[in-house]
Amino acid sequence: MNPLKPTTYYKILGPRGTPLLGYRNDRWQLPRGHPGKWTDSRYPHLCVSGWHLIPNIGISRQLRVGILYTAEGRGQYDAYPDKVSFESARLLKRVGEITLDDIEQFARFWLERARAYSANAQYGNYAMRPDLCRGAYHFAQSYFDQCQYKIGQCKSALPYPDNTIITDYRSLHVKNACSYASYIAINAANAAGYSDSSTYTEYLLQSYAVLERIGRR
Repeated sequence: MNPLKPTTYYKILGPRGTPLLGYRNDRWQLPRGHPGKWTDSRYPHLCVSGWHLIPNIGISRQLRVGILYTAEGRGQYDAYPDKVSFESARLLKRVGEITLDDIEQFARFWLERARAYSANAQYGNYAMRPDLCRGAYHFAQSYFDQCQYKIGQCKSALPYPDNTIITDYRSLHVKNACSYASYIAINAANAAGYSDSSTYTEYLLQSYAVLERIGRR
């Protein structure tokens, strides 16, 4: 097991510390002026067991509507570039809320990136096939359209006047639609990134962009 490089880890959760994916019956203790309690110990296996956290790049790779916290893990771990499963973990501090607007801006960024691929595929600085670029743009546009539709559904059903903050999922329809919109936005990113080796850097920059928007609220 290779040692992990020091980094900041995050966790995206629903209301009252409920997971948005995986073990939905688990409850993380929220930080209230001090870190939450450590979770119980579990064998760490990515996407199967353990307590999953994300580094910076994971914010955009795992982007979804929810509340973002800084977190830390301990014990054994199973790691991938955009997520880590720890034997035990705890929440450190509430960062802020990832909203529907963040999801839409994320999807729009990747749509524009796919558009640039398609427009510049014939030039020498783009070592890629034009047909592949057009395909990336086609899929990104399709996913973006679906994302906007789902976001519209969410906003029309939200019980909040500003249509952006979701601190309490009062409707299963809203919760499912939010998750689906997030999933579609990530599909748009994947479609736009198939042809470019710099996708990792772009995901990382988008993670920082989300953190910056949260910090301005």
